Amino acid sequence: MGSAPWVDSMTVGVPELDDGHKEFFRHMSAIIAALHDQSFAEAERICRSMFAMAAHHSEAEEALLRRLDYPCLQNVIDVQVELAERLKRLLTLIIRRSPEAHGFAAGTLEALVAYLLRGDINFKSFIQEMRDAGRLTEPPSARKAG
Repeated sequence: MGSAPWVDSMTVGVPELDDGHKEFFRHMSAIIAALHDQSFAEAERICRSMFAMAAHHSEAEEALLRRLDYPCLQNVIDVQVELAERLKRLLTLIIRRSPEAHGFAAGTLEALVAYLLRGDINFKSFIQEMRDAGRLTEPPSARKAG
């Protein structure tokens, strides 16, 4: 069927972001399973949910990195845009009931791993430096907007 397990080395050290990444894996695995079973309606529902979740996650991740003055923010944004484009394409294939949808979903899961390794894992040490410097002491969702 095609799946990639979450491994702890993909953790970036911010629970809110790590939980979102794990949820991406759960969604992609569920999409692949639904497509394997030819359940396009279920795959579409999950893909739409994942697309919305990914948009929220990207906003939160970008806001955190902007607040911390992450010097390679554009690299993360570029990878997020690339993943969003893949999700749009996947949704289109699912809606069209394309036989290519299953293979593209498996490729999207691989792209998700690459996203974590190319985009997010690069700021893992930066996040730890910010925590050590006292600039990251609580989850981003616990901070008051200001």
